[in-house]
Amino acid sequence: MKSLYVLLLLVVMTGCTTVKHNGRETFVESVDFPASGDVMTASVGENMVLKGTKTEESVLLQVQEPINGALYEIPAIEYRHLGYDERQDFYSAVGVVRGLLADPVQALSLKKYQGSEVCIITIFGMSVCYEGKFERRRELAESGDNFQKALVFSGLDGDELRIGYREFEGDAVVQSADDEARFNLASSDTIEYKGAVLEVLKASDNSITYKVLRSFD
Repeated sequence: MKSLYVLLLLVVMTGCTTVKHNGRETFVESVDFPASGDVMTASVGENMVLKGTKTEESVLLQVQEPINGALYEIPAIEYRHLGYDERQDFYSAVGVVRGLLADPVQALSLKKYQGSEVCIITIFGMSVCYEGKFERRRELAESGDNFQKALVFSGLDGDELRIGYREFEGDAVVQSADDEARFNLASSDTIEYKGAVLEVLKASDNSITYKVLRSFD
């Protein structure tokens, strides 16, 4: 029985991994929505044009269904992000249950490519990997470039279209930048505001359908 267990370990355990504790990985993304030429529909209060930069950080791994392996059980909970290298992310293993003969657990890891397995990293640096349902979670970084500006559909009064302008720092609206403009659709169905140019195809009190001719400068 003991020799069978040793053979099983040799089969399922792979590699030698060094767990990184270097903090959250940062991702900077340019936001420019929608693209020029796109036809869109927005309701009152929704963004019509959005442009800027978003900075996010890796936060945790959410295991969505319990993973019951031969050596370890990974409950369906959240696992805090510990660090990363060029190939994988590392997460806290608090909550993982090890089998009677399994090695103690150091961390969880997940390769960066889609479809990767979640792996147990033992205190000896060996990996035991399992398929499962899980999701990486990110959140806006407290530091970094998180500035965006938007045009917002505010409504229609007769032929008069109301368009709002907003700026965002992270999740917060920059109140001092709030503005609103009015456009007479009887005069023209093309509007230009803050550098963005839109062609209004259809508008009502509750929604607007438009084509983006040019986004913000």
